[in-house]
Amino acid sequence: EIASCLVGSEMCIRDRTYLFPRAEKLLDGEPRIVIRDGSLIEDNLRRDRVTRAEVESEMRQAGIASMEEVAWGILEPQGKFSFIRKSQET
Repeated sequence: EIASCLVGSEMCIRDRTYLFPRAEKLLDGEPRIVIRDGSLIEDNLRRDRVTRAEVESEMRQAGIASMEEVAWGILEPQGKFSFIRKSQET
């Protein structure tokens, strides 16, 4: 019974965000930059209650060894991290 309630709620929210695009930002949130040019943005980490250790763990899972390799680190609305590496110039 709880599962059907959760599925119903999810469908309702999804329909609302489709019908009312302005509601999407409120319900789903927005991506937040947590790393810029190899440096953590501490204020954004605090705002989303994310620790440096969590970011570093996600970087390792993405195959990134050092924060200096990251041009942009983004916390997506669904709670997943995206990392864009700095371009390699020779």
